[in-house]
Amino acid sequence: MGIVTRRAGQKVKKEKSARVGQTIKKTGATEWNGQHLIKLLQNETYAGVWYYGKRDKDQKFRSRRDWIPVNVPPIINPELWQMAQSRFEVQKHRSNNQKHQYSNPK
Repeated sequence: MGIVTRRAGQKVKKEKSARVGQTIKKTGATEWNGQHLIKLLQNETYAGVWYYGKRDKDQKFRSRRDWIPVNVPPIINPELWQMAQSRFEVQKHRSNNQKHQYSNPK
């Protein structure tokens, strides 16, 4: 993932306006990292399914069972997307935050 994020980050630069010295403000992150790719790979829209009605009129998320699936052209192969989801599920159960018992040598 490192090489992909480095290449994407190289393309993100601060832009200058026509007036000298004035920088255009951007919202959000200005550099790519692994978390950006993870979010993309977990988004079902890339596999060909978009959901209508995720939020109510107060912009609060509705229950997933209330979402209406809409088929859209997939950007990546749905099988490849499913493989990525399986990999994320395996990684979720592996944790670097394991508790260790340390002894105090005397």
